[in-house]
Amino acid sequence: MGVITIIDLPSIPGFRRLRTEVNSRFDQTAKLREWTCIIGLTKRPTFNVTKIEPVEVGATHWEGSIVYFSITDRQFSDLYRTYMTAVGGERVLGDARVRALWKYDAVTKEWKQVAADVAPSNGDFESNRVADML
Repeated sequence: MGVITIIDLPSIPGFRRLRTEVNSRFDQTAKLREWTCIIGLTKRPTFNVTKIEPVEVGATHWEGSIVYFSITDRQFSDLYRTYMTAVGGERVLGDARVRALWKYDAVTKEWKQVAADVAPSNGDFESNRVADML
């Protein structure tokens, strides 16, 4: 499209770090502080929680929950689809399943997400971040 320039940067082994340059005059971008950002979602997706598992985690047995949910009806801008395809992330553009580990902070009385794994709705999870935290 001529809108995105992708430049590979040195990174940690196993991770791909990219810098992108986006033409800010394109109508599928927005300015956030000094950064030009690609508008990803054009509509709010649907979230459906399918299961919640309470867990005690780590040596301190902190209180947590693993939340399993699906994400459907995601509609992305054309520019975002082009960008994700260019960086090898096209697998995350469809419906998805998520397992997320949340930790309860007794001081602030808030739940905070500490790890998550994402998979296509009909595929396998490609990471084990949640299991690694348990």
